[in-house]
Amino acid sequence: MSKKTTPNKHPRNKKTLKSRINKKKIVLFSLFLVSCFLFLYFFWDLPNPTRLTSHPSPASTKLLDRRGQLLMDLSLNLKGVVAQQLIPTPDGLGILTDRDLRSRVLAQGRGPGTPIAEVMTPAATTIRSTTLSGDALLRMLEGGFHHFPVLAEDGSLLGVVTDTDLMGVGRDTPFAVKAAIERADDAAGVSTAGRAIPAVVASLMDASADPVDVGRVVALIVDAMTRRFLEQGIDDLGDPPTAWSWLALGSAARHEQAIATDQDHAMAYRLDGEPPEEVDAYFARLAEFVSAGLEEGGIPRCRAEAMATNAACRLT
Repeated sequence: MSKKTTPNKHPRNKKTLKSRINKKKIVLFSLFLVSCFLFLYFFWDLPNPTRLTSHPSPASTKLLDRRGQLLMDLSLNLKGVVAQQLIPTPDGLGILTDRDLRSRVLAQGRGPGTPIAEVMTPAATTIRSTTLSGDALLRMLEGGFHHFPVLAEDGSLLGVVTDTDLMGVGRDTPFAVKAAIERADDAAGVSTAGRAIPAVVASLMDASADPVDVGRVVALIVDAMTRRFLEQGIDDLGDPPTAWSWLALGSAARHEQAIATDQDHAMAYRLDGEPPEEVDAYFARLAEFVSAGLEEGGIPRCRAEAMATNAACRLT
């Protein structure tokens, strides 16, 4: 007798199972590709410094050919579209920003017929596209700049990089803290702004900034605090009796300060025929004003007393 074979009653089930297996393979492979992409995107370039090689959109920067163009026309271009305008001049690129319109036009009560040449920055500082972003950040902080025209290697204009491009917007950026220090009306305001240094350091570390650059940023902020305290101290004590200089020492002078830095400074002054005791007494009071303000702002006094409050650090 021939053996009776049983036909497969469910051919569709086999096809469906095979189809499901293929779909799972496709999904798993897709997830693998996505994971590889995310890894490369977030981690591949971490060791490499960021260079200013991006090309801004056409709306981010405009060139104006007429330095005498009226501000009424320009304000329409800046409104909601452009934050700065570049103007060719015999001395290089001039720049006019929305900040210029506020501080040099509106704040001074000038009208819309004011020529651009009277309120723009006539020769803007430029940087090359190969400049490291950390270096651009430090140059902005040191010079008090907010915009840099970016040039290609052949000198052609690529665009403009701003402080916001480099650090974003927030209270804990170096630019925001430095601005708060410079705007402070009294010593308490300067100290309050200075106490944000740890938050600034944290934001820089989150942005994978070079530790050396972080140290320079801290030093520049402490410099800004010192300068503002000196201005306020002179306002309180009156004009200095002779010519003088404030000297930064140690890590402050090298711009290598850390988050746990302390004060290191000295003073030098001339007598110019004035009584030595009276001259020194003035600068002792000025040094104490600055040192007390820095201490209140989170920068402790030097335990070795390498400070201008020490008579040995005030010399003629």
